[in-house]
Amino acid sequence: MIIHQVRRSARGHPAPTQPPAEVSREQAADPVTTGTPVLLDLDYLPLNLVLDVLSVRWSVLALSGLAAGHVRFNQLLRHLGGISHKVLIATLRSLQRDGFVAGPLTDPTPDGNGRTPGYRLTPTGWELLRLVAHIGQWAQENAPEVRRARGEFDRRQAATCVHQRRQPVTSQVLGPSPESTPPG
Repeated sequence: MIIHQVRRSARGHPAPTQPPAEVSREQAADPVTTGTPVLLDLDYLPLNLVLDVLSVRWSVLALSGLAAGHVRFNQLLRHLGGISHKVLIATLRSLQRDGFVAGPLTDPTPDGNGRTPGYRLTPTGWELLRLVAHIGQWAQENAPEVRRARGEFDRRQAATCVHQRRQPVTSQVLGPSPESTPPG
């Protein structure tokens, strides 16, 4: 899959790119089946909304934990492990606000004598979870290649720094410090 570079507008913000003339609108909309380039418009608000959710580790894990159906808060807390009560509440509220989770809802107990509060995925939450599952599958399939590429990059960087007695990459990107620049 090819990802086109995002152009920058005059103010430095990403500007939407146009597909090459040979790519139809339908192909650009479905890059997985057509193998056509993906067009990224970083100013596109819906994309930013979803990326905000996916960038929060606990959000994705909470969505996964709710795949079992009606899940009580403490069950989810135990299932996730390592998340604090406060962070889980904030995560669930955020997912509710975005329409991915419904709750706290009450369901009848199995014996029919009471109701238990819990949370559920909404239809939109199920759709997002399916997409996250595809990303997870891709990650599983491509993890060895990513690890190999990282190791190769790190070895090249280490060798370059040792042989040329250079500072680490971060210093090179930022440029020399004013103190180390000779006058003139």
